[in-house]
Amino acid sequence: MSFDIFLFAIDRNGEAAPFDRVIAERAFEGYATNTEHDEWGLRDADGDLLWADISIYAGPKIGCIAINRPPFTERFWNAMFEIMRQTRTFLMWGSVTDAPGYCVANPYWETYMPPKMVEDDGPPAMVLCGADIEAAINASFG
Repeated sequence: MSFDIFLFAIDRNGEAAPFDRVIAERAFEGYATNTEHDEWGLRDADGDLLWADISIYAGPKIGCIAINRPPFTERFWNAMFEIMRQTRTFLMWGSVTDAPGYCVANPYWETYMPPKMVEDDGPPAMVLCGADIEAAINASFG
């Protein structure tokens, strides 16, 4: 079984709002491999390749990042938070409890969420650091 998470960039109307790819490159600098391509790998502190895949558009602007088998490490969640902090994004995953299955990095960005999504799924979890993302995901699995 695999676990996937998705980072989406949106605007006030819930439409795509691509952000500069360099934001993601900086967040994962020294951690991600093959950043000039659209499929990145990640290395641990010892330089060993982790069993995680990041799919990201290879152009200068990106609207979505898909992560297959994200490593549950402080370094990874801090990188994701750094992207979210600088962009109009939300991070989504599947939830099996009443806890939200998505989060935002700043309460201001809640106004950018598609109204139908908030109506169907409830408000997103608010995260203020990388550790909060991991906690929100763990809460959604009970």
